[in-house]
Amino acid sequence: MDRLRQLGWIDGRTVAIEYRWSQGRAERAAEIAAEFVRLKVDVIVAAGPAVTTAKQATTVIPIVFALANDPVRSGTLHAPKTVTQYH
Repeated sequence: MDRLRQLGWIDGRTVAIEYRWSQGRAERAAEIAAEFVRLKVDVIVAAGPAVTTAKQATTVIPIVFALANDPVRSGTLHAPKTVTQYH
């Protein structure tokens, strides 16, 4: 959040950050992904299996992920225009 603030992105003023937690439940991750699609968010940040769930929900909204077992083997990177891994 500090870096975002340094770049002029202030939560609640210049950007809205929506937080959700699936509690490790696949069905909840699917609900969250569908909600983000309905909200027409600008980007989805996901981790682990939720990356694949988010990718299944949209081909338009960019997805940034920090954790994924093997994004190539799992098929996550079949849509390189909308899925990006953060290192």
